[in-house]
Amino acid sequence: MMHTQDESTRSSIGSGSDHDWIKGELIKAYHQLAVTWLDPTDGSRTVTLAGLRPLEVRLTQLSRARIPLTIPPLWLEIFSPEGSTVDGCGCFDMSEDELTEATQIISDACQEFSAAAGV
Repeated sequence: MMHTQDESTRSSIGSGSDHDWIKGELIKAYHQLAVTWLDPTDGSRTVTLAGLRPLEVRLTQLSRARIPLTIPPLWLEIFSPEGSTVDGCGCFDMSEDELTEATQIISDACQEFSAAAGV
């Protein structure tokens, strides 16, 4: 099933269907990393998830050659409209558990922002 909802209309996240939608967006972003150009300065790749405005959610893949094996190569970061970091997490391989955790972190950040903004 394809979502056609305009990204500006998704302001309140919380239901099970929203979790499925976020999970789908994360999976798309993860796959999109493979075809995203490398940053020439550090070898990373970054994809911005759509549909979560006004928050900005980015998934970054760090170059394995530049980090120890103990550091997750995937980083999810959530930014406020002002550009400050709201939350985030590191993932090693976007396993089902990591995908579930990342989905919950995004959902929580959206709900907190909506509550603070009075949406």
